[in-house]
Amino acid sequence: MTTWQADFMSARRLTTTIALGGLGIGLLSGCVPRDGRTFPNATDVTRAQQVWGDPWLAPGDTQTVEPKAGSDVRRDVARRGYLTAASTRSAVATEVRAALASGWNLVGVECEPDTQESAGTITAELTRGSTVDDGRYVVVQAFPPLPEAAAGRPTQVGLAAYVAHHLDTSWPASERQAIGLEGSCLLSTALPPLPSPSPTQPSESPSASPSWARPDLPGEQVPEPEWPGDPFPDDLRDAMENLRDDTALGALGVTLQDVGDPEDSGPHISVQSPEKPITAPTDLTQTVASLTSQGWTLTYAGCIGPGAPNLAELSRPAGKRTAVLRLSQVPATAGASPVEAKVVVSTPGYSPAAPAAISEPCFAEAAPQTTFSHRGVPSLGPTRMLPLQR
Repeated sequence: MTTWQADFMSARRLTTTIALGGLGIGLLSGCVPRDGRTFPNATDVTRAQQVWGDPWLAPGDTQTVEPKAGSDVRRDVARRGYLTAASTRSAVATEVRAALASGWNLVGVECEPDTQESAGTITAELTRGSTVDDGRYVVVQAFPPLPEAAAGRPTQVGLAAYVAHHLDTSWPASERQAIGLEGSCLLSTALPPLPSPSPTQPSESPSASPSWARPDLPGEQVPEPEWPGDPFPDDLRDAMENLRDDTALGALGVTLQDVGDPEDSGPHISVQSPEKPITAPTDLTQTVASLTSQGWTLTYAGCIGPGAPNLAELSRPAGKRTAVLRLSQVPATAGASPVEAKVVVSTPGYSPAAPAAISEPCFAEAAPQTTFSHRGVPSLGPTRMLPLQR
């Protein structure tokens, strides 16, 4: 298993496990000294925001590029994951169609063969942009339930998006040639998997490829940047208190924890609530209508396609900051499926500008959405932060 696959499997567990709890603000520890030059700067925030605001990706977990040990870096900046009753092949095909409709290019497909015990894992690679500033790369994977899992267990789908680090001088993904969806193994089990045009397997990350070299940093290592002040300033604490009194969040069961006094155990900060299932109402349209009647503003609605989630983001002021509430529901073929909720508090210098309000969401239409549709712009982010180089 490659390093990226291990990271992806970890994210897969995080994005598909529904945690019960409140909005937590935590300082996440790090133990290996890293070169301060590999920490993100304002350029990295701008590049990450392009991904956070992508209407197809609409990620639920967002961050900037980050340092790894020594001078190595990680370039993943966004993830989205969910469970679905669709097959692995159908789930990835739906995501690819939505991506193509949004201007992405399909550049790689890999379909593991099905066995008597299980469907094969399906992987697709997509890119857009051609420079270090606008280049983006996404891996979509669908995993079947393990053979020993109980019957009826759902397919697990995960998306991970990458951008260039500010130390990168080129964007190797732009060299990838677009391929067609029609005739690929995504749409026909009778055809062999298409070979990947990349020098690595599609399930590996760009950083695992020789073309994504570790940045060359001559000279001595630079100290890591530090937060310029209290990582949890008063306006953040005030925002938490403001949201704690929000009756709409309380009715949804989204609770908020005390901030507390942080321990200086590391540079990462995470400001988000775990995704939590809403027991009632179970209709996403009704949930959005209830929230907008209580002061929340609908700013994004996305309908990915059959077997994929419908997404909504709503925002409202929280003191001097902005709260973004993300809702996600995979429409069920029969009965009701849960709506999942997550709240993120904005962070000055990192979070995108609040988008304009929209009216009717795509999932409120009478006919089920069979192709990708969206209104507005997603703005959830970041859910994880590091101090920036100044």
